[in-house]
Amino acid sequence: GISLAVLVLFRIGWGIAGPRYSRFRDFPISALKIKRFIKSPKKEEPLYTGHNPLAALVMLLILATTILIVITGLATLLSEESFLSATPLLNSYELAHELHEIAVNVLIALVVLHLGGLAKSWHNDRKAQVVTSMITGIKRMPGINANLNLSQRAYAFLAGMLTIATLLYLMML
Repeated sequence: GISLAVLVLFRIGWGIAGPRYSRFRDFPISALKIKRFIKSPKKEEPLYTGHNPLAALVMLLILATTILIVITGLATLLSEESFLSATPLLNSYELAHELHEIAVNVLIALVVLHLGGLAKSWHNDRKAQVVTSMITGIKRMPGINANLNLSQRAYAFLAGMLTIATLLYLMML
């Protein structure tokens, strides 16, 4: 859960300071754009160098659900194992546990939806190299340069090291 929180914090930071197409302000979210995209994804896909409207929506839902999982997981842990369990916000183990389980199942569904969308996007436009750009941060296609600058590379490296260090530390406890 703590590692998940670190990853979420990284993605929020990346959504603010990352390359153009990873930034939240670049997400093309509107009901009209989502509706048009669902109606004809092959026609709409090439219009989006970054996230398409549906991918942007799912990405934000994944982030929100993950934040809920971290909060409810922490509340569940604190309600059963600490002196804070007498705190009114944390004294309902059952409620926190139920919300946590529901959020985990919603996250699994969103991840399956995300992977299905990636497969569909890859099928519609293989030249876009969507999966490769998610890993490397580099997208080679017409549009504004999406390469990482030095500070973004440093941020990604440090966030990765912090995540690995957190996982290793927690495994040693």
